[in-house]
Amino acid sequence: MLKSPLWRVFLHISFWLLYLSSPFYSYINQDLSKYSYVILILANLAFLPYYYLVAYSLIPRFFNKQKWPFFIISTLLSYTLFSWVCQLIMRAFFDKLVTEHEITIFSESLKRSVLDPLEFFRMVIVTLIPLSIMTMRRYMRMNAAHANLIKLNTDLELNFLKSQINPHFLFNTLNNIYSLSLQKSDRSPEMILKLSDLMRYMLYECNVATVSLKREIQFLEDYIALEKIRHGDKAEITFTVEGETENKNIPPLLLIPFVENAFKHGINAQFGNAWVHIKLKLDTNATAFLFSIENNKPTLPEPKKQLNGGIGIENAKKRLHMIYPKTHQLRIEETNNTFIVELSIEKL
Repeated sequence: MLKSPLWRVFLHISFWLLYLSSPFYSYINQDLSKYSYVILILANLAFLPYYYLVAYSLIPRFFNKQKWPFFIISTLLSYTLFSWVCQLIMRAFFDKLVTEHEITIFSESLKRSVLDPLEFFRMVIVTLIPLSIMTMRRYMRMNAAHANLIKLNTDLELNFLKSQINPHFLFNTLNNIYSLSLQKSDRSPEMILKLSDLMRYMLYECNVATVSLKREIQFLEDYIALEKIRHGDKAEITFTVEGETENKNIPPLLLIPFVENAFKHGINAQFGNAWVHIKLKLDTNATAFLFSIENNKPTLPEPKKQLNGGIGIENAKKRLHMIYPKTHQLRIEETNNTFIVELSIEKL
């Protein structure tokens, strides 16, 4: 509303109509002629240029730049000048007042100095109104700029985290293909084709805040298919989806780090009897989102992690914190025999 020119014009006109009509309710119990009210309104008009001088010159030039002494001195000098002009107008028409009653009333007003409490109070009112309005507008602009800056920083950080996922994912998948090529597997071309489909999704469909849940599930299924090609019958790999997934969106590549991690530290690090169970579920109202992964631990302890290990999981945690603050729960648990990851989001 404050940004609308018409609304601001309406506020200005309303304020001055209220202010210039003050003689009518200030002297409501006095028997004054119409001519006296005209004189009072003309005298009050002297504060109209004072208002705009303060609002559009003194406040931006001194108050907003925190030049307090200049603002106070210039405001007091301006008030003194316009208060003096107000009294000049009153005196110029003083001899036009016809009744002794009116002369008595206005002679008391004319005796007031610029430091009279009533005159000073009027100055304070006329000064505080533009000061408070402009301070509020300035505060709102600063808040809006701060909110935009926070959003920009968040978007930049999310894009950075997402950009880290792509090479991390590619690195792991290429390792898988490389291991098959060493074995001279006939399935290497099929894996390369699958990888091409995955990369097409990551490069051309993930440059948005959210994607359809069905498309993200398809991406996970393609990745799991790659792992099944690689491991064949040596590992038990399941992926089940329950609930209605239509018209649901999710940030792209949010779940793949957990899936990658299950294979990297589970099946890929183990010889025989390996398994990974992945489950995605939406509750009966299709609002709450549940995602869980469970895999068995390798029989032999894993070698010490490389320095770049865990990038995907840490990125996923940061993205969840930024996108779903206080509306998600992530549990990563390690038992003697299994790794368990459980993610719940209150509403997609």
